[in-house]
Amino acid sequence: MHPTKSLLKRLYTITAALSSHSNERIFIACFPKSGSTFLRNVLAEISGYKTEEICVGVKNDEQDIYFPALIDQAFNGISSRMHMKAKDQNIEVMQQCGIRPVVLVRNIFDVVASLRDHCVHTPVFAISHMKDIYRAMPQEQQLDVIIDMLVPWYIEFFASWHRVRENNALDIYLTSYEQVMSDKPKTIQEICGFYAIQTSGEKIAGAIALIEKDKKRSNFNVGRTGRGKACLSDKQVEKISRMAGYFKDIDFSLIGVTHKP
Repeated sequence: MHPTKSLLKRLYTITAALSSHSNERIFIACFPKSGSTFLRNVLAEISGYKTEEICVGVKNDEQDIYFPALIDQAFNGISSRMHMKAKDQNIEVMQQCGIRPVVLVRNIFDVVASLRDHCVHTPVFAISHMKDIYRAMPQEQQLDVIIDMLVPWYIEFFASWHRVRENNALDIYLTSYEQVMSDKPKTIQEICGFYAIQTSGEKIAGAIALIEKDKKRSNFNVGRTGRGKACLSDKQVEKISRMAGYFKDIDFSLIGVTHKP
């Protein structure tokens, strides 16, 4: 083991032993454009934890757990969300630190529509390097760029967390934007139960109402379920479905793809 890595692990063990908050870790591994900001902030409001991301940066890139950031928050309860695939190094840190993630996904076709809207104003991932070229494209081509350059990341995200569940590598709570939005109090109550957070229906309802009326803390765009397929061509839908189809043993129906193993 690299000496720096060993030192960080020992430092985390020491700070966790000294902290009364070391088990207060809400962690949402999520699709971008899946309602994760809303969910993180509602859970922070209920729990009283800080909203703090435990990665190096939070903008325009894939995120991985940064051990020093986790150590830095050892004496706080935190509600965090990150666009993070289940890479080996992330799973290792989560196992070592006892982090049990909520994994949040969304209908992939609705994600594409939402990403197209988002990237016109604030490009993310590879599209951030295209400058004004993306904005000047017709809408159909913008959707093609999203599908070609960003959708593979989403497919890999889903597949990676599927393998974590399959191998029982971590205890995870898997949910979707659609499940959260269809019954917010019920899903949030279940997530609070997953984290052993004591709360009440009244407190959950109050937190939801508070975050929903704050546009910055809810970060909702259009949020209409089903609009993705309405704006995508049959060819574009088929291309996304074909990407998922390479993983022949994985059921992608939770994100709207009809391919099943």
